[in-house]
Amino acid sequence: MLKIIPVLASVLIASTAIAETTVIVPYKNTSSTHFLANLATEHLSKQVTDESFKVKNINGGSGFKAAKIFDNTAKADGKTMMITSGTIAINYILKGADKAGYDYKNWKPLFTHSTNGVAVIKPDLISLDNIMKNKPQMISTGNNIYGYDVIMALASDILGWNTKMVWGNSSGGKFKAFMSNETNLDHQTYTSYNKRYKKVVEAGDAIPIFCWGEIVDGQYTRCPDYPNLPHFLEVLEMYNIPTDSVKVRAWKLAHNAVHYLKAFMVVKKGTPDSTYNKYVAGYEKALITDAFKTPFHKRAGTSVITIGQPAVDSFENLFNTKDTEALEWLRNFTANYNK
Repeated sequence: MLKIIPVLASVLIASTAIAETTVIVPYKNTSSTHFLANLATEHLSKQVTDESFKVKNINGGSGFKAAKIFDNTAKADGKTMMITSGTIAINYILKGADKAGYDYKNWKPLFTHSTNGVAVIKPDLISLDNIMKNKPQMISTGNNIYGYDVIMALASDILGWNTKMVWGNSSGGKFKAFMSNETNLDHQTYTSYNKRYKKVVEAGDAIPIFCWGEIVDGQYTRCPDYPNLPHFLEVLEMYNIPTDSVKVRAWKLAHNAVHYLKAFMVVKKGTPDSTYNKYVAGYEKALITDAFKTPFHKRAGTSVITIGQPAVDSFENLFNTKDTEALEWLRNFTANYNK
């Protein structure tokens, strides 16, 4: 009997061990997505003390690799979370679940993060007004038409610009291309703009022309971080371009995916309510602390985080759009772009 005691003891020790929950980040640990996931997880762990949280970066495929792994392997037990991105969302909206290889309808959000972005031009393009009047040749770059940079391709089409999109660059590559004069038009999220372009603009080597826009109570407004810049729909109004056309509605759908509802922290649908509610309650306490908000807003500006049911409502509205005409137009636009 004595020989059995160590075995029983080890079982008892294992049964009282703190459970580990994995938080998947689809990008490198230098990305803004990692920054948010890591910071939120750090502060969640202070509120949910019966769990041990581990952030796991899965790089590759513009984030699609991680999304497929999460969708195909994570269980509906709350032991695996993933933070999404605008690129992962718009790819799913444009391609659908079968072609994307993952399905947002299998996921349930804990919180969502909205952000903004700024479009910039080279000084020799002078101004937005000059571009609208003279339609100079412009070159911009991005990862691919099915990702985050579809928003610039759409905007250029709506504005009637003479823009060539060159594919194959992430946000860092886009900045390098702009600085080496390979491109003369770029756009970045607030975080990337603040990191990369703020000093460039101050030095006079880039000119911001508009922000994409905040959405407050269903209405587009200027971004508080750039109060002197018009938002995109404001630009359309300035140049008498209709804001209710199908292509503008398609742009709004893309904007919602890549900026307004840029990132969701999700678990698999079917996760027990007790586990889901525990995480939501933890985030509600964790993400209002100054210890979280100070570094978050320093890097992400006035970006907004919504938690629990409001995040679920936004999620459902985005991925179950009733504007099927705009969705179809957007899918046709991307499918035939550059053909």
